[in-house]
Amino acid sequence: MRLSTSTGAAAFNWDVYKPVTTTSAGDVCDSTSAGSSDAENGDHLSSASDETPPYQANPAVAMVWLMGAMTFVPNNDEHGQPTTTCKPRRHRTRRGQSGTTWAAPAPSPLPPGFAPPPGLSAPGLSAPMPITAPPGLGPAPPPGLGAPTHVPTSNTSSDIKDREEGPFEPKLFRKELVATLRELSALRNVARAVRRIRAQRVPHANQAAEFADILTRAAEEPRGAIRRLWWAFAAGLGAGVDAPDGSAFTIEACKAGMQAFFQDTFPDLCEEIHRLPVAAKAELVPTLRTVFPKEVMEAVLPTVLC
Repeated sequence: MRLSTSTGAAAFNWDVYKPVTTTSAGDVCDSTSAGSSDAENGDHLSSASDETPPYQANPAVAMVWLMGAMTFVPNNDEHGQPTTTCKPRRHRTRRGQSGTTWAAPAPSPLPPGFAPPPGLSAPGLSAPMPITAPPGLGPAPPPGLGAPTHVPTSNTSSDIKDREEGPFEPKLFRKELVATLRELSALRNVARAVRRIRAQRVPHANQAAEFADILTRAAEEPRGAIRRLWWAFAAGLGAGVDAPDGSAFTIEACKAGMQAFFQDTFPDLCEEIHRLPVAAKAELVPTLRTVFPKEVMEAVLPTVLC
């Protein structure tokens, strides 16, 4: 097989193709020429031989041999460096208008990994909204305090006014009692609630009925925590006999009120509130025992609560 050389690279000349058969072994080989015979060029690449060329014995070997014979010459630039058609990767950068300076982000007060909900800013980054009191309830509370202005938070009795001189009116007292119970549920201050009722100066003739009414209101309260507060408040009305101001209700009035409650009201409430006997035995009776003497409790308690 004849090779033609040009421009420094070896390549096949497929213009002339002629199979050659040897007479001795009957082998067939391929030959190529560039327009002249093998004798004229003096270059014999195949001859009558007993050997079989490797590219005829195995096509795969012929392909490997052909690939090795071919050379790849890359395109070089004017400086002799190989050129490539791959474009360099461009990194996108943030661009601003001329004269624009990028401000550093403000540090977030939130812990790492936490973000404010969509549409809301992180706390501390924006000015707090002013808190204004509803009409008729006085000035707004100081910043950072969310307690309503109509609910006092102090334990002093300076803001508690005594009832004006005059006849006792049960309707006005019930209105004050409802406000006291509402405040007690919010502040959970039993001592303050007792002082508010003491300031009403309930006459001794009305104390038994009002004490029974307070026990009934507490028994009808479905919330356990609030019910226990109201029962403690009722027991506190009979405490403090030896105090300078005395107790809000006398022990005799409280005993009569408990008898009216346990004998008349309690059985009917047990039919409506099935868990009332359990609550009264676990909550009311132990609270009353801490204030009233043993003989008073034994005289007023029914058999189911003893």
